[in-house]
Amino acid sequence: MILVTAIDFYIKFTSMFNMRCVFCKNESSLSISVEHIIPQSLGNTKNFLPKGIVCDSCNNYFALKIEKPLLEQPFFKNLRARNWISNKKGRIPSEDIRFIGAKEKSIVHRSKKDKTPIEIDIDTDFFSSIINNEITELIFPTEVERPEEDNKIIARFIGKVGVETLAQILYLKDGGLEYLTDDKQFDPIREYVRFERSHTKWCYYTRKIYDETGDIQYNPKGYKPKELMYEYNLFYTTQSELYICIIIKGHEFTLNMGGPSIDGYMDWLIENNNASPLYIK
Repeated sequence: MILVTAIDFYIKFTSMFNMRCVFCKNESSLSISVEHIIPQSLGNTKNFLPKGIVCDSCNNYFALKIEKPLLEQPFFKNLRARNWISNKKGRIPSEDIRFIGAKEKSIVHRSKKDKTPIEIDIDTDFFSSIINNEITELIFPTEVERPEEDNKIIARFIGKVGVETLAQILYLKDGGLEYLTDDKQFDPIREYVRFERSHTKWCYYTRKIYDETGDIQYNPKGYKPKELMYEYNLFYTTQSELYICIIIKGHEFTLNMGGPSIDGYMDWLIENNNASPLYIK
């Protein structure tokens, strides 16, 4: 028993110093950055991969080329602003507003410490026009209710989460990360996500399944309902296709890990009465 334990420890210990990135497959044991599966700016402070599972180069690439443009899209920027979701520096996204008669847009700022105050930047002359009742109408930001259904950045982001969810499941299993890194069936999705090499349109399906400020819909353990920032998991269809499903403030995104088609998922929805894969009993 002691020998077996020692061997297991040796395998785990040596594997820490022979790591390869699950995306680019390069040696990554000296990497210093953890990888957040869902960005911190979407409310994730706890779910991240240990150093080396995603190398520093890939980590930086995702931050600059996928997550940054994703968070700057109108839907995600508006979602974060109206739900007071701050980035890791504690900042809530600002939004443009326009006064009727104004030549330029003004900016709305929200406070993280107190959700009530809203500050608006306007110049002195324009403020005087408001005080003197010369301008009396204001247009607030319009809520962007739905994300785009055909957006390459969103598709690549979902695929990134899918590969990292596989890594999160497998990294505690002996040989799990090696299997993921070497398995060629995942090469198309990782190359699409990391290197944008595929010219194929990788489809995803999105819908709203519960209210952004609502309680969780399905609570099998009887815990007190609470508001959720995000959820994610992998699941198989009856055709043995592997999908990643993500829910961000009630908005669901689903993508096929094995190929660009989502036909199998559309069949799955019919078979399961449009239930969410994350809430199926």
